[in-house]
Amino acid sequence: MNAENRLSESEISLLLDTFMYLNYHDAKDGQELQDILKDLSGLPDYGPGGDFHGEYEILSKAVEGNSSLGELQISAQSANMGFDSGTQACIFQETGTDTVYVVFRGTGDGEWMDNGLGMTEASTIQQQRALSYFEQVVDRGGFTESHRIIVTGHSKGGNKAQYVTMETTYNELIDRCYSVDGQGFSEAAVLKWKKRYDNSEYEERRNKLYGIYGENDFINVLGHSLVPEDHIRYLHTPVKKHDIAGYHDIKNMFATVNRQGELVFQGQSNYVTGGQKEWGLFAQRLSDEIMSLAPEDRAGCAAVVMQLMELGGERKTGMNDEELTVSDWVDFLKSGLPSVVMSLFSQDGFRFMEALWLVESGKGIIYAVNPKHLAGSAGKLGQTALEVERIAEEIGQTAKELIYAVEYEISWLPSANKLLGAAKNINQQADLLFKMAEGLDKAASAYESCEYFVTEHILLK
Repeated sequence: MNAENRLSESEISLLLDTFMYLNYHDAKDGQELQDILKDLSGLPDYGPGGDFHGEYEILSKAVEGNSSLGELQISAQSANMGFDSGTQACIFQETGTDTVYVVFRGTGDGEWMDNGLGMTEASTIQQQRALSYFEQVVDRGGFTESHRIIVTGHSKGGNKAQYVTMETTYNELIDRCYSVDGQGFSEAAVLKWKKRYDNSEYEERRNKLYGIYGENDFINVLGHSLVPEDHIRYLHTPVKKHDIAGYHDIKNMFATVNRQGELVFQGQSNYVTGGQKEWGLFAQRLSDEIMSLAPEDRAGCAAVVMQLMELGGERKTGMNDEELTVSDWVDFLKSGLPSVVMSLFSQDGFRFMEALWLVESGKGIIYAVNPKHLAGSAGKLGQTALEVERIAEEIGQTAKELIYAVEYEISWLPSANKLLGAAKNINQQADLLFKMAEGLDKAASAYESCEYFVTEHILLK
């Protein structure tokens, strides 16, 4: 396989998180991803028009261009280990390497109420079960510090991955955590970890957290974020402005728009943008309003919202029999609704409403700058930055392996340390490229906003 086709660990994490939404539980331990996809190829749910066709198409295209991805082997499926249907997790391991991906699925049927509890409690039952799963996997797998363990998940899975990283006694075994649109935590959880660890260990755990978010995602903003700001990347998600659920759908991180205006899915994720867009910024403001409430008021508000989300599934109550109380509704009406109104009347709220209801006439346009081309250039630069970042990861890993290999050959250590230094320098260049891409994307957004304004008021034919 050509080196240019290699995927970064963050890209692999995104794809494995997408795999979890195939809703497939019959894979055999040790089966390769490419063989699982072959088994699914003739089933209606995974073909055109099927419920999981988008996820299947993304993975099929990715595996087609990257043989090492297809060779990842699945094992330790939580359904085979006695865990409930909410704790959907598994591991994927690279053949012939010590790299292990521990992957958690997003919110399962019955888990929405648990999400709400995570806004006020130091820990929840489902978070604790995710931790139990991880530590059982480590014990049974015999993993040691020689392994490179990456924990990842989308949505609630991302929250679980973060929780495991902050909570586990096997902290030294986790190399990185990639949280994709995963929500944050309550102040009780943050305070618990700050009290438990000294500042050095607390920051060491935090620095293993990386966030990959959709530019308009509204879940990652919930709660208090522990992910360092310079570890966060926002991806373009080309979703129609009224498709609210689409902003949180992992498939749209791989979506492009064809000439007919239809969404099509590719095997690689979209480009890195300059930051949050209108939906994401408004959701951030609303979350800040909710998190500023007293914990007892916030708990009731979160319970009502999450119960409404739960009604879309088969279960109508929480997985652990959580139910709404009269006081929850009182809290929501007394504190929740006013917070929503206050958020709508903020600057981010006005931008959100403008983006939601702005009518694009399509009858006029200024051609001095083409925002789409500018955004496309930003995207290409962002992809280049991701590739440079991947190269830095490989050099750093090679240096670490060399250090282990020559532990007793002191004369070789300076060379290994130079490799580590080179990896750090290359990673800094990747950060610079990301900033340049963000600058281009912000410029594109600024011109695009100007274009909409003129289009609505001056018709150029």
